[in-house]
Amino acid sequence: MRTFGKITLTAAVSLAALLSVPGAGQSCCNRPDLALTTFAGDAWFYGVAWSPRGDLIAAAAWDSTVRVWNPDTLEPVYTLRGHLSWVHTVAFHPGEEILASGARDKAIFLWDLRTGREIRRIYGHAGTVNAVAWSPDGTLLASASDDGTVCLWDTTFWTILRTLAGHEGPVLCLAFSPDGATLATGGEDTTIRLWDVALGRQIRSLWGHQAPLRALAFSPDGHLLGGVSQLWSARLWDLATGKTRYEFPSGIYRSYSAAFSPNGRYLAVGRQDATIRLYDVATGHETLVLTGHTGGVLGLAWSPDGKMLTSGSADSKVKLWDVSNLR
Repeated sequence: MRTFGKITLTAAVSLAALLSVPGAGQSCCNRPDLALTTFAGDAWFYGVAWSPRGDLIAAAAWDSTVRVWNPDTLEPVYTLRGHLSWVHTVAFHPGEEILASGARDKAIFLWDLRTGREIRRIYGHAGTVNAVAWSPDGTLLASASDDGTVCLWDTTFWTILRTLAGHEGPVLCLAFSPDGATLATGGEDTTIRLWDVALGRQIRSLWGHQAPLRALAFSPDGHLLGGVSQLWSARLWDLATGKTRYEFPSGIYRSYSAAFSPNGRYLAVGRQDATIRLYDVATGHETLVLTGHTGGVLGLAWSPDGKMLTSGSADSKVKLWDVSNLR
């Protein structure tokens, strides 16, 4: 059954203060006019995702629901209910009509997008599930948790194939490389760790961030990794050398989200000052600033064709941006 109820949530004061906007900075390249539409509610939207075919957008909401929209009609499709607490993350299966979600209730839900019904719920973590990601071939689902572990799930039998442990504290974000051979994880311990998926072994640690990692994004060719930490800056890592190629300072503002454009030319970063900054990967220069949110930008996702960018925010809005003129 499809439901389109009003979103409600009472936020903890400390978290509201964390995501408040002291004042959005202005720039000569600010483009509020690029916002095509806004999906509004009364709860913060965290992780956002596009389906591989580009026909659905999903957003994790902090009222314990997952919201799904049709980007062509701009109409709501589903409100998925079942989680018992804030939903942090969503991810579409690369080849099937399945959506995974993870939440503060320690559960991972799998949803049938043909019916809007729950297929399965799986448990394996002792803390909040902060991030989920499918391997490119869909045979694995990775989940990161406050319990300090990453689980690799077999998607046929839904058993844990491997548990990756190495971070000192909660694991907050993760991403598969485009070839599926490497998994990058970011933690509250300020490190990025790279893992050999087949062997379940750590390959390398990347040091340089000075605050907890909030988002990771591989470039489409797998040569670069964007890392966003909670304070001061985002970094673009060269994985061949293990060194920072560019650092993108954010001043007093926190950074929360990151996404690579499908053509690999741009890294989008969502910040506490309610802006989305687009950086040219070749030069490290800031190319565009998208303004229009009034709260921290907690989630970002590009459409598969790269013509649109979706953002989820602490202002209880999901925005759809026209970036088709970027080359």
